[in-house]
Amino acid sequence: MAGHEAVAVHAAADVLFRAGGRALLPPGAQQGLRYLLHDVSARAQTMTARALPRVVPASAAELPRHATNLLVRTAGKTAAQLAVRELAKGVGRAAGVGLLIDGVFGATQAVRHYRRGELSKGQACLHVVKEAGTGAIACAAGVLVASAAVAVTGGLAAPVLVGLAAGGSLVTKIGLRSLVGA
Repeated sequence: MAGHEAVAVHAAADVLFRAGGRALLPPGAQQGLRYLLHDVSARAQTMTARALPRVVPASAAELPRHATNLLVRTAGKTAAQLAVRELAKGVGRAAGVGLLIDGVFGATQAVRHYRRGELSKGQACLHVVKEAGTGAIACAAGVLVASAAVAVTGGLAAPVLVGLAAGGSLVTKIGLRSLVGA
């Protein structure tokens, strides 16, 4: 889901690149980082494919045309402001989906452990909250990773965005789980 949303907000991240992100790195460094991101994305896709079932919808490869047209017609500061708003919406949507999906899985686990007597009611509720919260943060982080890559390097292909977002999300989830003990 993080990959899908990263592709959806690609145009907004590209506007941020054109509005000033391109000045953050020299062109040679941008190209080198693009090559590195392609490699990281391929590795992340492999890692994610092993860890999760393949769930990226085919429509993830298409950018929303109306958002692209709107952002292209708008110039300068206003474009950057719109882009930031679009990114925030995308990150929010991703967080909501992550919260919902991981909350459902966490609730299923909590009920199973509660019925076995392995968790009290309070512990089961806390487990659901931890899973839902880490899911929301992880999914949002994946979108931010992919969007930041576009904002600094320029456009990246949809499969690369999906890989970066999925990998960023998975790594964040694993890190948060170890941090909160979920």
